Amino acid sequence: MIFTPPHLLDSVRWRGMRIGLMGGSFNPPHEGHVHISRLAHRALHLDAVWWLVTPQNPLKPTAETMDYETRRQLCLDITRDSPEIIVTDLEKQLGVTRSYDSMKALRHAYGNTHFVMITGLDNALTLHRWQNWRGILATVATAHIARPPVWNLVESCPLRWLRTQNHIHVSRGQAYPLRPHTSFWIMQTPMRDISSTKIRNLNKL
Repeated sequence: MIFTPPHLLDSVRWRGMRIGLMGGSFNPPHEGHVHISRLAHRALHLDAVWWLVTPQNPLKPTAETMDYETRRQLCLDITRDSPEIIVTDLEKQLGVTRSYDSMKALRHAYGNTHFVMITGLDNALTLHRWQNWRGILATVATAHIARPPVWNLVESCPLRWLRTQNHIHVSRGQAYPLRPHTSFWIMQTPMRDISSTKIRNLNKL
């Protein structure tokens, strides 16, 4: 199915759909972002994955971030052959930059849509340091992409210590209910060894 990007006044169009949310500065976007999105899309039987291109990551220096329209266009270019991924400017429309504010605002704007926030294992390991991280978990389900060789890291992740959180290990694709206080651990084959930081450093050579 081919979707056009969502906007804040078309919530009815997304009623009942299962949507993955992947936020970031995408500075620049790379195949790792696409790979994670596709894995989550298949594993959780999502209708689509929305990329939330943030105007500015509050944890990163402005000087190191390409301008917003350049990053958004690069996202559109790299997802051209991935119709399940929809590049959005929702965080810009909402005027937010932090994950909790984004999740809360989207749940309010799309009250009948089922959301799951998607991250890689690196973000899962540091989620407890994010602003209002418990609020994020109480607002949307989360999905974390990991690979078998680092299972010991998954087991020791602070997120897994929360008694309020229901942890589900996904080994086969299924349309699990996307409820708050649920974390999906998607164990997959080795991830692609690439990051936005590595790409920026290579471009400086």
